[in-house]
Amino acid sequence: MLAILAGLPLRRSARAESKPQEIKSPLWRLDLRQFGYAAPYQRAVDGEPFSPHTSWLTFVGDRRLVVLFPSYEGNRKRFAAVPFRLHILLLDASNGQTIATRLWQAKVAPVEVRATGAGDILVQSGTHIGLFSSSLQEVGSLDLPATSDGMAQDWSMLLSPSGHSFFLESTSLGPRTLKLIDLATLSEIRFWDNTSGVGAVSDHLLAGLRKGELCIRSVDSPWREIHAITACLPGVRARFLTDDTVLVAGCKSFTVLRADGEVLFEKVVPKDYCVYPEAVASADGTRVAIKVGRLKGVNIPALDLGRSYVPQQLAVYDTKTQEEVGRMRLGYRTGLALSPDGSMLVHADEGILQLFRLLGAKPTH
Repeated sequence: MLAILAGLPLRRSARAESKPQEIKSPLWRLDLRQFGYAAPYQRAVDGEPFSPHTSWLTFVGDRRLVVLFPSYEGNRKRFAAVPFRLHILLLDASNGQTIATRLWQAKVAPVEVRATGAGDILVQSGTHIGLFSSSLQEVGSLDLPATSDGMAQDWSMLLSPSGHSFFLESTSLGPRTLKLIDLATLSEIRFWDNTSGVGAVSDHLLAGLRKGELCIRSVDSPWREIHAITACLPGVRARFLTDDTVLVAGCKSFTVLRADGEVLFEKVVPKDYCVYPEAVASADGTRVAIKVGRLKGVNIPALDLGRSYVPQQLAVYDTKTQEEVGRMRLGYRTGLALSPDGSMLVHADEGILQLFRLLGAKPTH
């Protein structure tokens, strides 16, 4: 099903019977400055205001929320060489109360925090990965290798929707490598060299964008093309919603399709709008949250002025009914996460954390 969304971005389709929920009036609100946010970490690259982004927020089950952010002393605009302090907060999702906190020194800013299917927490900072229990006790760690010339190599954590399959993929220029990691011990199970970029994993499949096509494979089979990507490929990203369902988001649309290539539904934004590739989804695959931007500004090359997309709206969709169930306005730098059952949305902007209950979802607790 293809729906072209005219007028407002991601307007509900004609089949929708009710107006999407305006997501406001949070269940609770938490100012992260009380934990050291903002005062020691005023600004990020080139002086832009800093806010926790999506890869620094995750739910641990439906009842706990993890927030990760760095801080440092001083007011430098560029921070790559500055020693960081990493803060990790474990919160009760029902009321925002702090369950546990942890603070430690690091050489680089955090990259990502993810929750495993067993309820543990993975934290990546550069080439170091720490595994923490649900009470924030460190239970394991892994230091990833550098390149052959001694330079640090970039790695990306790939975790299946169930949280039970964990891969690491090198994202540096040149031939890529892929590692299957045991989540209990963080030891390497299998290794693949000269891979061509995976990008997303489920418990049984790998997905990647290759030469304008969304491709699927198992770990021991060749790639097979299942869907043509006609939009701007560099601005598109794929992720698994379930073991055999994939979300492709970016540029002008987002699409939900099965691993055999069957398109379940697709939404397209109108002219002057864009879909950001950093979509978030509930672990059960029933809800997806899509960020939409609008083209703003004036184009005057002589004055070095140009138009650019500015985040404007978040739209939450039910993947079963294909209907938009909620929407909210977005700031310029926003972090987002959906609870595993899709019943809660957490929103972080300029150090203010808020949690919202989404209508229509059936909480699992």
